[in-house]
Amino acid sequence: MLKYDVAQCTAPMQLCGGVKGGVEAAVHGLRAVWEDNETEAVLLVDARNAFNCMNRKTGLQNTGIICPELFTYLNNTYQKPSDLFVAGSEGLKIKSQEGTTQGDTTAMAFYALSLMKLIKDAKTKAPDAKEVFYADDGAAGGKLGPLSQFWKYLQEDGPKYGYFVNPSKSYLIVFGNYGLCYGPVLWTS
Repeated sequence: MLKYDVAQCTAPMQLCGGVKGGVEAAVHGLRAVWEDNETEAVLLVDARNAFNCMNRKTGLQNTGIICPELFTYLNNTYQKPSDLFVAGSEGLKIKSQEGTTQGDTTAMAFYALSLMKLIKDAKTKAPDAKEVFYADDGAAGGKLGPLSQFWKYLQEDGPKYGYFVNPSKSYLIVFGNYGLCYGPVLWTS
């Protein structure tokens, strides 16, 4: 039942939150945008070290608002830093204060919920960009102007959520008279 609640809170924009066949749904959604005659380009966005960089405080706030069914568990798990023990050392530990914990079965759901405000606001800032996310991988298609707005918004507001776009692993695929052109995203404004 909880999986259903998370999926209801995140779909159809964030497809890693328990949607059955979420990866396939993301691919089919992006393919429909790709094949649209109005599409000038497709932007593929990658985030740096996303699950480790996620802002826990913001993620917990967002989860408490949009999916209170999961909030109690996540709050009990993530409200305080956890100890990470360094292998090969005698009792050396560091505090894990951001991101999700590797091996936590709720990590994907927590990550999905933590980004929902960012994703919904991106739709408001660039309403003509047709977007889809699967975890930290975002994609949008449409005309170049809205894609530029979408990119700029993710760069400016993403860090509040611990979402840091990685331009060197993000690609802009542009349709043109001579076929497809693609390369790392170089938009600066």
